[in-house]
Amino acid sequence: MGHHACCAPQPWCMPMFLVPLPWPCTPWPQTLVRNIAVDAASPSAEGLVGGAGPVRLTLEYLVEPGAAAPEVRIGVVSGGATTDWQATALTPGYRTLEPLGPVAAGSKVILKATDALARLRWCETVCC
Repeated sequence: MGHHACCAPQPWCMPMFLVPLPWPCTPWPQTLVRNIAVDAASPSAEGLVGGAGPVRLTLEYLVEPGAAAPEVRIGVVSGGATTDWQATALTPGYRTLEPLGPVAAGSKVILKATDALARLRWCETVCC
């Protein structure tokens, strides 16, 4: 895991349409960045994945030195099924994990953290 510059030349960062958009998409298909974040004051957050097709999630988290038991959890609820991901015994510092997914449009994502700051990001393609 490591920090990557925004939209480094990776397949999941390149502007491409992997799913057919409803055409004509008037006036232009747009990519919207969405995110949810958690911290000590708000250790849990939920979000809705929308858009015209599946997305890939990126997780960022920061563990401060001296954190007692840092932990980050992600849940994805889609079509009546729940998928969980969990990281424990995290070391101090900033980390990214990308891409997680794909996650279908219409899914609910749940982010939880203990003794850490965390943010979950994704991009949705919509017709505007």
